[in-house]
Amino acid sequence: MDKILVLDSGRVLEYDAPYLLLNNEKGHFKRLVSQLGDKIANSLYQMAKNAYEKIENTNL
Repeated sequence: MDKILVLDSGRVLEYDAPYLLLNNEKGHFKRLVSQLGDKIANSLYQMAKNAYEKIENTNL
């Protein structure tokens, strides 16, 4: 996916590319992913980074 929408009780908390959300240290999405454990969180971060860079390079 190219965007993530984080909701709480129907209220939008965050909406952006997964990679950008994972770089927000105080973000809700970052906190949710970190609860999965370091190994999975790091793997998801790397996948999000690769996808983001691929999209950015395509837009150049």
